[in-house]
Amino acid sequence: MSPLEVRVQKHQRRIDGTPSVYARRSPPPKDRDLLSQRIADLREALDKRVGAYGAAKGVPISPLAYRALEENSRIDFTEHAAFQDTQAWAHASGIISYTEAQIVYNALGEVGDEWNGGWDVGTDLATKLVVQQLMMELLGMKIRMRGGSV
Repeated sequence: MSPLEVRVQKHQRRIDGTPSVYARRSPPPKDRDLLSQRIADLREALDKRVGAYGAAKGVPISPLAYRALEENSRIDFTEHAAFQDTQAWAHASGIISYTEAQIVYNALGEVGDEWNGGWDVGTDLATKLVVQQLMMELLGMKIRMRGGSV
């Protein structure tokens, strides 16, 4: 078979199935917001300079580790564009709500501020870290859905 040849198989139409057989994904409610609470919890922990999750919860963060968090939260122009694209894809796919998409969009800004690590002016460390975590989850999902390629 040549690379340009397309083969089409005919499949018998299934008419005897019940609605419960098919999985239907409905979009999340417009006002669902799972990010704000995560951001608030992390912001509170970072203000106290302690870990927020898992085994590190309540464990003090050293000044060196805190600076490393700030440095690792920096994104460049390419990452900024990929994050905005992924946010738009996830919202259009019904994976994240309108409210969650707006949180990501506002954190990134239209064009990232070089002085704030590629994020919008005023985006705090907790928001950056939660958005980065969400983006890694969404990008992983996108890769798995496309069979290994973004």
